[in-house]
Amino acid sequence: MVLRAKRGEKDSWRKTKVNTTLLKLYVRFQELTTREDGQDMVEYALVGGLICFGATACTKFLAVGLTTAFQGLSGTLGSYTS
Repeated sequence: MVLRAKRGEKDSWRKTKVNTTLLKLYVRFQELTTREDGQDMVEYALVGGLICFGATACTKFLAVGLTTAFQGLSGTLGSYTS
């Protein structure tokens, strides 16, 4: 003998299951947003990224400065040898 749920009972069961699933998802999301595990690692990663970005941005200016310094040194040494 197979028991079959009436249409209203079946829809009610689905709504309850969906509500339970959404409630579990909401609780899990709240747990994730309030946890502080790994916060230090994220901060270190952000600081490291900022340092890398700054170093990359300054590389062009450093290269121009070094080129100018070596050209000046080359010119000075060239004038002494000729």
